[in-house]
Amino acid sequence: MRILSKFLLFPFLFSGFTLVSQNYSKDVKMGEKAAKQVGAEMGYYKHDSLELLIKSIGKKLVAALEKKPSEFEFEFNLVDAEEPNAFALPGGHIYVTRGILPLIQNEDELAGIIGHEIMHVIQRHSVKQFNREIVPAVLKIPGNIINAITFSRLGNIINVPIDIIASPFIAKYSRKHEKEADDLGIELAARAGYNPIKLADALDRLSKEIEALTGEAERRSFLSDHPYTPLRSEDIRTRSKTLVPAKSSPVAANQENFMQKFNGLCFGHNPKNGVFVDTLFVHPELGVSFILPSGWSKDNGKTEVTAYPKEKDAALALSIASDSLNLKQCVEQINKKLKQSKSAKVDFSGDTTLNGLPAHILRVTNIKKGEEIILELIWVEHKHIVYQLEGVCINGKRNVTAKALRSFKPMTPNERNLVMIYELQLVSAQENETPEQLSKRTDNRLNPELTLIFNDLDKKTTLKSGKKVKVIKKTPYKL
Repeated sequence: MRILSKFLLFPFLFSGFTLVSQNYSKDVKMGEKAAKQVGAEMGYYKHDSLELLIKSIGKKLVAALEKKPSEFEFEFNLVDAEEPNAFALPGGHIYVTRGILPLIQNEDELAGIIGHEIMHVIQRHSVKQFNREIVPAVLKIPGNIINAITFSRLGNIINVPIDIIASPFIAKYSRKHEKEADDLGIELAARAGYNPIKLADALDRLSKEIEALTGEAERRSFLSDHPYTPLRSEDIRTRSKTLVPAKSSPVAANQENFMQKFNGLCFGHNPKNGVFVDTLFVHPELGVSFILPSGWSKDNGKTEVTAYPKEKDAALALSIASDSLNLKQCVEQINKKLKQSKSAKVDFSGDTTLNGLPAHILRVTNIKKGEEIILELIWVEHKHIVYQLEGVCINGKRNVTAKALRSFKPMTPNERNLVMIYELQLVSAQENETPEQLSKRTDNRLNPELTLIFNDLDKKTTLKSGKKVKVIKKTPYKL
């Protein structure tokens, strides 16, 4: 269950945090609060060699700082997001997404990206407009009785447009701030022993990936409040000519050792958060499945799975009600909440079983603008976790929502076998092999354009024997 939609964020390329303060302790306090939200909404990605790499490079860069506020304690984290991204929070929280890592060719590029974010923090760019809400305003519309009874946002879907704000963690940096972070970031990288020009290479490749993913090239605009990437790259290359990298040993022993650290990196959606196989939702970690109506839009959020038809006159949601309370305790909480509501009319409330699991059903009706809204809630306990199933509809779709709700059950072995993961793997090229031939031989699932971008190759390139190339392999997901 993951809440962020695909390719929402590109802050390293385009934007960042901002908030004005003269008090460093305020930076730290607000950064810590935001860091908790990042952890809750994005989640951290476990990959020992890459986590250690990012932390080690970050530590090396911080050691090369000429000065920093004593209150700032830098932390470097790898977050579980498929978007190509890097960003910073006030006080020293630096984040790199797993989605940006396939683009990286060498340690100098990664150091340039992290150094850029460090300087946003040091210069307090991330403190200048931080008075806005950080977490995305997902389905941000006035609620109704459904929200008053449940703990979810499901009621917001009914008959209203869904408004997903596309800047959940970052507010835009100005051109001035981006240039300052570029200039100071490459100076920092050089002091730490890295080649500063490599940041421009990473930027160019990131821009190419976004163009490949969206089908649109970045356009230069004098009205835009963020800098045009080709100009940023040009400035970085010009400025780098005046910088001489200090003598220093890299974190990785050599280039091959650096590349090997990327083996096994998850690409795209992480099945750990559950996957859709057509209309079937399977969560391999929790061991449950759920069938959604055909043709409905689906969203696998970090805290809940939701679905709704084109007309938005019905909606479904699956979430965890509690992993500490049992079914009886959860029902007691709901009944207490119901008694506090003056507008809910309970049609039915009682214990039952759902596909062999203990459950409790609650049906509520509410009249809104002359239309009858029907809400059905089912709490079901499986392996000491209480799940909350919600179905809401206006008038005629009750049978559809009811059928979907009753499909929830423990995952079967056959359903478990449907869950696959896409992983980055390094393969060795054969002499004079083209990228296309290598992809065919290794069953590379990455499209040709991204294969070239991720490996910094040209279509007509012939590879030398033993050259390491990044490909994406599809394999069964293992717990």
